[in-house]
Amino acid sequence: EQYGVQAYLDLFGRKQEQSLAADSASNSQIPSRAAAKLSPHRHLAQRRTAKTSPKLVIAGKMSVEDGPCNIAQFNLATNEWSLKARIQLSLYNSYSGGEVYSLLANHTSEFSLSKSRPDHGSPRTITKSDGSGELIVVGAFDTTYRNSQVTYCSVGKWDGNLLSKVGEGLCNSALSKGMKITTASLAGPQDVYVAGSFHTQVWNGDRHEFVKIFNIAHFNAVEQMWLPLNVGQITCSWCTVTVLALAWDSKRRQLHVAGKFNAIDGRNVPAGLAIYDRDSGHL
Repeated sequence: EQYGVQAYLDLFGRKQEQSLAADSASNSQIPSRAAAKLSPHRHLAQRRTAKTSPKLVIAGKMSVEDGPCNIAQFNLATNEWSLKARIQLSLYNSYSGGEVYSLLANHTSEFSLSKSRPDHGSPRTITKSDGSGELIVVGAFDTTYRNSQVTYCSVGKWDGNLLSKVGEGLCNSALSKGMKITTASLAGPQDVYVAGSFHTQVWNGDRHEFVKIFNIAHFNAVEQMWLPLNVGQITCSWCTVTVLALAWDSKRRQLHVAGKFNAIDGRNVPAGLAIYDRDSGHL
């Protein structure tokens, strides 16, 4: 299966945020001097940040400036690739290297209403929480170079200079070999869901036990915890389960799931589509 190259374009100094999408039939939007060997499938998105120059971030499995890499950054002001921000990912026990399947920018906003206090007569206030603006990187990779023992579990966070881990507990050495995370979706500034084809387990302090995760995981940045969905396990009678797409409905607080599966907790789902309701906890 070919997932192609994901690209993210940071346009700084603009007054309004813009977005665009380009499929394989359209122009790449990459300047002529940004000659990287890319997959024919490309996706672009734009955002602004006032403090730095415009940057183009691409990810996948490619070669930039004659060097193999999985994440690369192009400065649109100087028209040059950053060799310091060129990352080649690695898989343990493999010579083929890692891969990136998707990039996701955290530009979500969330409004919360404080509780009223009748005894003091204080009014309720609205608080806005914004995302960090960093890129969530998912794919099939263990670490950033062959000799590193820092394990990423196929998900990382790119801030323009450094790829850092997202949480600590998603990997389990006995179960999580060959983790492939194909998609991610933000459910607010502090919550991200990732999915793909994997099996692992994480520690749940509230239950005082390890809990298993199959193919879909939820990370909360406030509690710094990875956890499975509360209820529901997708299975497939004819294939290896692989979630290919996630989409978050902020109004209904539901996560839409699509991919290769045909049952949920033993019930037939021939379309390979499901909805996880965050409030009820059911898939």
